[in-house]
Amino acid sequence: MFLHVLEARYVRDYVVWLKFSDGAAGEVDLSAELDGPVFGPLRDIEQ
Repeated sequence: MFLHVLEARYVRDYVVWLKFSDGAAGEVDLSAELDGPVFGPLRDIEQ
């Protein structure tokens, strides 16, 4: 079974709220996933 994101909402900083096709929903903090030089611009919240 493949899950699909049905809704996504910005919460704050690197936190998003997601709702999936199986009915699961909740907040996810993606800050730990932004590792490496390619994500440098995304880590800078002030930009």
